[in-house]
Amino acid sequence: MRLDFGLTGKRAVVVGAGLGIGRDTALSLAEAGASVMCVDLVAERAEKVAGEVHEIGSTAATFVGDVTDRVAVESLGAETVSALGGVDIVVDIVGLAYNVGVLEAADRSWDANFRLNLYHNFLVTQVFARQMVKAGNGGSIVHIGSATGFLPHIGSLPYSAAKAALISMIQSSAVELAPHSIRVNGVAPGVIDTPRRNREFTETSVAASLRNVPMQRFGTTQEIANVAVFLSSSLASYVSGQVYLVDGGAMAVGPFPSALGNPVQAPLPATDDATV
Repeated sequence: MRLDFGLTGKRAVVVGAGLGIGRDTALSLAEAGASVMCVDLVAERAEKVAGEVHEIGSTAATFVGDVTDRVAVESLGAETVSALGGVDIVVDIVGLAYNVGVLEAADRSWDANFRLNLYHNFLVTQVFARQMVKAGNGGSIVHIGSATGFLPHIGSLPYSAAKAALISMIQSSAVELAPHSIRVNGVAPGVIDTPRRNREFTETSVAASLRNVPMQRFGTTQEIANVAVFLSSSLASYVSGQVYLVDGGAMAVGPFPSALGNPVQAPLPATDDATV
C-alpha cells in the first residue's frame, strides 16, 4: 500500500527555501502534491528552487525578503494568498548561530541570535495562524530548531537560549491554536551536512562534532526535510506541540562521549547480592 501524505492540492510556504534543508523541504512538498511559496533573502536562490518545483509539476511562487521584519512577513502573507489562494502548511527553516559564551556575550550578539532564531518564528506563526483561523480549514506550522534547544551548546549561550525558547513557543502556540485545528510542531536537527558545514568545518571539528553521535555520521538535509514533510502531512494529523530530535542518537548519549568508546569493563561482583 502506498502511503498517502494528504498533501495533494495543499498550499505550502517554505521560509528559507533557497538552500539545504529549505530546498529539500520545498521539493519534497512539491513531490507530495503541494504548491509551494519559496521564500528566501536572495532572489536567485528562491527563483531556482521555484523552477525546480515547476519541473516536478507543482505550482510555485517566490518571495524575497527579510522575515525578521514584521512588514516583510505581513507582505509575505498577502503575497501567499494572492499567488496560491491561501495557506495550509508553513515550514520555517531560517536560523543562524552567532557563537559566543556567557562571559563574552554582548547585547548585540544576544539580540542577533534571538532575532534570527526566535523572533521571526513568532512573526511567521502569528501572521499565518491568523490567516488559517480566518479561513477556518486548520493547518500545520513546522519550525526547524536545533538539538541545542534540549542540551545547550557550550560557548554559545544566546543561540542555545533562543533555541530552547523556540521549543516553548512551539508548545504554547500548539495549545492555543489547537481549537482551530492548527498543529504546530518542530524539528530539532543534530549535526547536519549543510552547505555552511562544508564551508566552515575542518577535519578536526568534524571529528569533534561526531564524537557524540552514535551513528557516526552527519545527517543529511533530506533527512530533516523528510520529518518536516511528515509533520506537515495528514500522517501526523494527531501530532502537535512536539519537537522531533533528528540527531543520529546523540541526545541518547547526552554529555558523555566516552559512552561511544570502549570503556574498561568493571569486574563482575563476587556474589549476587553485591551492591553498587
